[in-house]
Amino acid sequence: MHFVFKDSRLQNRDNIQPKLFKQRNTDAEKLRNQYLDGGGWQQIDGWLYLKALRLTDFLDKCQEFANITGNIGEIGLYFGKYFIFLYLICRNNENIIGVDLFEFSEWEKTFYQNFKNWRYSEKEPIIIKRNSLQIDSKELLEKSNGPYRMFSVDGGHSTEVALHDLRLANEVLVDGGIIMLDDYFDPKFPGVSEAVCRFFLLHPEEVRVAPFLITGNKLFFATKNYADLYRKAIDDAIDRAREEVWDSEIFGSKVITIL
Repeated sequence: MHFVFKDSRLQNRDNIQPKLFKQRNTDAEKLRNQYLDGGGWQQIDGWLYLKALRLTDFLDKCQEFANITGNIGEIGLYFGKYFIFLYLICRNNENIIGVDLFEFSEWEKTFYQNFKNWRYSEKEPIIIKRNSLQIDSKELLEKSNGPYRMFSVDGGHSTEVALHDLRLANEVLVDGGIIMLDDYFDPKFPGVSEAVCRFFLLHPEEVRVAPFLITGNKLFFATKNYADLYRKAIDDAIDRAREEVWDSEIFGSKVITIL
């Protein structure tokens, strides 16, 4: 199914003011188009849904429109299917950080082979080859030289690791930052669901984010003062007549679900 947006430019949104800057590399934009619209993402093995990819692209543009800046990070790279797209939407003055243990050397080799096909000369990612349990927020902030506007959590799927990674992402976000968490609803990985529940129920004093979107096997969170704004922006943009859309609630927050 093709993903359908209405013609919306986030007009009349409270707290959003258009600030148009030349923040993106021309080569990166061309590669982004090839990767997303040209189907490049389909040539890489891994688990990623088109709607999750297009919504990530849309939210990136929302952040640009709102002048939200920061770095981009991902824990759990596998063969780079999602990481490469995050790399291509990283702006000129931003860094992108990837964390993966690369348990198997062949997986690491495949990741770098895939990345090489989409690399452009002006930006190099920072890859931390280590178990994420050995990383804290201070190191993530030091490696990137600042906080993050987008952070993908798709590493270890045990309760312990998923909870650690989610707490890390929660700590390093800028105001208006977004977390993309994979496999919350996947029955093969109940530890991820348990980790999120533990985070919200057992660590409420830490929680800076609220969920706002479910799509493509990902649960999206944003800092609390932006979550509803992003949800409404998506609702304005999506064509409900052509997409299967549900309005629901999780952890006390309204979310839009796009199936």
